[in-house]
Amino acid sequence: MKGTLRAFFWAAIALQAVAFLWSINPIIPPLHADGTAYALGSGQSGFLSCTQANCASSATTFYVAPVTTLYRINAAVACTGTTAAATAILAIKYTDPSSTVQTLTLATATCTALGSASVANLIQEALIITGTNVQYSVTVANAPNYQARIAVYQEGQN
Repeated sequence: MKGTLRAFFWAAIALQAVAFLWSINPIIPPLHADGTAYALGSGQSGFLSCTQANCASSATTFYVAPVTTLYRINAAVACTGTTAAATAILAIKYTDPSSTVQTLTLATATCTALGSASVANLIQEALIITGTNVQYSVTVANAPNYQARIAVYQEGQN
């Protein structure tokens, strides 16, 4: 085969392989809250990044568990400015193997002054059942400016 034809041949083979893998294990691509794609870090299986402009105030799916196993959830909410009596609370919901919805709620980020009280974070292991949604929401008071981040790491395959 000539060089160009050979390149097209291998590209077609690669596309067929990707299509096959997608058909047996479709994964929701990691997205920022504004819909732009995000490249996952090493070992990461899900990610969310949002600000007061686009974080969800009600339970919104950002990840679907591909297998029942342990996942490590790293989450944080941080005030980016000061507002009188303003707060932000990040919550994450998932379903455990007993089909019970569990909720992880971070401490309150208080946005009256920036500093240690204006940031809340959590690192938590969670046993999440296959095919169920992992959801987040941010509850606010008095319109704070903030950022929220969630990273999900798949800890195993069993």
